[in-house]
Amino acid sequence: MASGPQVFRLFALDTEITMSISGEFDTFVPGEDLSTNATAQVEIPVINLQQMFRFKSNATITKDVSGNPDGDVEYMVNMTTFDDHFPNITNSVVVNGHVNGVAYAYDPENKVSYDFVRHLSYELFGTVHGVDLFSNKTDLVNDITTKGEALTNVGGGIYEVFDAAGTQLSPLDNTNTERSNLTRELVSQLLKYHSDRFSSLPVTGSFFNLPIQTGDKLIFKLTINPATDQQKLVNSNNNVQMQSRSYKIELVAVN
Repeated sequence: MASGPQVFRLFALDTEITMSISGEFDTFVPGEDLSTNATAQVEIPVINLQQMFRFKSNATITKDVSGNPDGDVEYMVNMTTFDDHFPNITNSVVVNGHVNGVAYAYDPENKVSYDFVRHLSYELFGTVHGVDLFSNKTDLVNDITTKGEALTNVGGGIYEVFDAAGTQLSPLDNTNTERSNLTRELVSQLLKYHSDRFSSLPVTGSFFNLPIQTGDKLIFKLTINPATDQQKLVNSNNNVQMQSRSYKIELVAVN
């Protein structure tokens, strides 16, 4: 049995946003293309993650032949905890894969929202320091941050996935095998790598918090697309859309 923290992969939370605002300036600067990936982290108290994902079973949870949860298990998410504690993922801090390898000394400058603006700069001007050529740099950062906030509001992509993942009055069960059954996805991965975490839980038929531990990570992908025709800033005849940039978001459980 594996020991140590668990990394949970949540495909259902993979999402993307497209900027509404293009960077603007008045002087022509040659651009160049760059496609890169990065990892960004945000810390969440472990108790909040435990309370966010809940399940119940009338017997000890076992695995079927495919290694997935078997038997009469019900799954839900606590939307109150989600509303209060799920972060704006564009405020996650980039920990590796910085644009052109440049990390900044001040934490706010390493947020995904800032990092993507440097990505625009590097693609357009060939340098991350070209961000100062944008006359609307603050607007660009705010556009990304606002769209990140919208993901977790009613109607947003992440909110809708959580909202459809079962409630205490209307839970999902093992017949709901889609990846959008978030708590089942987590239970399945724990059964595969850390099934011992379930051994100490009493079988009462009541909902329990998922046994997430400090150091565990929930990971998914965020893709950010530049505004349409952003590439025309440096060449009005350029019809080739600029590269998107993807981030592996890690929600890190902490005390």
